[in-house]
This record gives sequence, structure tokens and C-alpha cells, in this order.
Amino acid sequence: EKRRNPWWIPSIFNAVAGVDCRKRLSFRLFRIAPNKIGILATKEHRSMTNYIEFVLLQHLEQVEKTAGPIGGDHSGTGSPNS
Repeated sequence: EKRRNPWWIPSIFNAVAGVDCRKRLSFRLFRIAPNKIGILATKEHRSMTNYIEFVLLQHLEQVEKTAGPIGGDHSGTGSPNS
């Protein structure tokens, strides 16, 4: 019986196995926020982490529509006003 390679997904996307293109951040939330975020995430059928990322990306898109590109070169660096 041939076993499926558990690392096949990175090879599909030409990615290096074990390399994550996302930066990991830690932050604090007020006590009530995780409960509310959890409820909203469940309604969207998402994990809390995925929901937070989704909401932040939506917010960034909205800000860039009204104020222009953030960082100028879309690299995620630079000041918001450049």
C-alpha cells in the first residue's frame, strides 16, 4: 500500500516545507472580547484566529480604499502615510 506524503501541500504551491508566510503576533484582549469574537467566529464557521485575521484584512482593505495604499509598495513596511 502506497502512503500519501504528508508534505504534499507545500509542493503544490511551490513552497518550502515548514515555512510559514505569515508572521506570528501576540496581543492582549479585554476579558469580554474573546467571548464575543468566539461567538462571531462560530457564526462564520471560522476559528477565532482565522476570524481575527479575516476581520483585520477586511479593515485594511477598507482603509486603503479611503486613504490609499499603506506603505506604498504593498510590502507591509513603511509608515501609513508614505
